[in-house]
Amino acid sequence: MFELTIGAARVPKLRDLFPGALRAMEARTQNNIRPRVEADVTDLLAPYPGPVVYPFQFATIKSRKFYFANFKPPYIRTLTLQQAWFVQISATFSNGPLALLGALFQQQTQMGQIQIVIGNSADAARYVYPPKQVPGHERTGWNLDNGAEIIIRTRDYVYQEWPFALTEAIAAN
Repeated sequence: MFELTIGAARVPKLRDLFPGALRAMEARTQNNIRPRVEADVTDLLAPYPGPVVYPFQFATIKSRKFYFANFKPPYIRTLTLQQAWFVQISATFSNGPLALLGALFQQQTQMGQIQIVIGNSADAARYVYPPKQVPGHERTGWNLDNGAEIIIRTRDYVYQEWPFALTEAIAAN
């Protein structure tokens, strides 16, 4: 899971001088930033790696026994992992939190920040991706290497939206 928090104090005097810009930013977070982050997750994290590398290396004898007791080899990918990625965004500035909440849990943010959480709700994700990744999945190429790129892009999206939020607030006055 990746998390990025940007405090409202990073934009000098915006909170004090332009409350309308903060309200506009709350809306822009949901309407403009969230879809872009979701698209990045779909493009950079969700794609499956190449075919399974055999022999598959299990983490423990117990996990090997579990697999063969519950699945008939060869395992056929179901797209569950690919479809289980989610993006949660909470923006709190002037009028309380606006939140896109995942089905798994709810989260409140502190006053004056944007919090973006990216995760995968599939049960198997904890064994397919680090830090508890099974060695066989690592050898196959399952990784989160593009997570840092998503964090950088998301930060840039937030910074790109602030001037537009400020312009909206000025135009509304």
